[in-house]
Amino acid sequence: MSWEVRNGRRYFYRSVRQDGQVRRIYLGTDNNGVAASILDERERHERLQAEQAVRDYSQYLDELGEMNDRLHAAARLLTNSLFLLAGFRRHSRHAWKKEVNREDQETTDDR
Repeated sequence: MSWEVRNGRRYFYRSVRQDGQVRRIYLGTDNNGVAASILDERERHERLQAEQAVRDYSQYLDELGEMNDRLHAAARLLTNSLFLLAGFRRHSRHAWKKEVNREDQETTDDR
């Protein structure tokens, strides 16, 4: 989008890509060109606002993901602690198993 001056007169053009090539489209002179220029500026501003909104939302989602990871770690720590307090053991990240007390097992075997 640019103004071009020829023979003392201003012409407004918009550059667009068509079929892999850049083409310049004539949009007007004087008042028509000014109106097209204002519309282009408004569209550019709206596009930039939309892009900023996407970046802000992406950052928000990243922060939510980080909070979710911290919450997951805290829940896992709490769960593991509760299993350990209840007498369960876990070997090399396998399933939790109730730990058998060997002294209790020997007394029941003697009966």
